[in-house]
Amino acid sequence: MNIKKIICSTLVMGTCLVSAVAFAEPTSYQYFEKGVLSQARDKVVEAIAYYDKSVELNPTYAPSFYNRGVCLKAVGEKEKAFADFNKAIELNEKYVSAYNKRGEYYLENGDKEKALADFNKALTYAPQNKEALALKAKCGK
Repeated sequence: MNIKKIICSTLVMGTCLVSAVAFAEPTSYQYFEKGVLSQARDKVVEAIAYYDKSVELNPTYAPSFYNRGVCLKAVGEKEKAFADFNKAIELNEKYVSAYNKRGEYYLENGDKEKALADFNKALTYAPQNKEALALKAKCGK
């Protein structure tokens, strides 16, 4: 007999239902939130694991891809990070921060033309975005 059945057999129905919910698998968003907390505490590898689970449960949530990309970049997984920034943009074409990070990738790899295109795209959605403006300046334009 598992723990849920023991608890349910001794409690009234309404309480039993609440107990069963407490044992439910966390949602994609709950894993995302755990990733954000881990990332804020500089536990980047732990954050990546939470974002992996979030993406697995909901492959259409752009912020999970973006945040995982930021963490992957921090641990030197630049190609994987680039793929996540691409996916975030695919899921949300107005994701300014994802354009900025992808543009940084291009800039770091010597492709100023693509970098500039991404920074300009970010600026079409957020004309005063300080990060995009600063990164665009690094392109010499």
